[in-house]
Amino acid sequence: MLELLFYSTLTCTQTDAIMLKIESNKNLNNQVRIELVEVLKESAPECEWYWDEND
Repeated sequence: MLELLFYSTLTCTQTDAIMLKIESNKNLNNQVRIELVEVLKESAPECEWYWDEND
């Protein structure tokens, strides 16, 4: 349940910071990184303006 609260309360800046950490983590498989970033983007639909097409 805590995950849902965390998932729904991130700001655009917090979400972006987490995505940058995921993208820079070399221990994660590339497919896992892509999936995690996509989930984060889905969690913050109000931040669509914040990311460009390359994020």
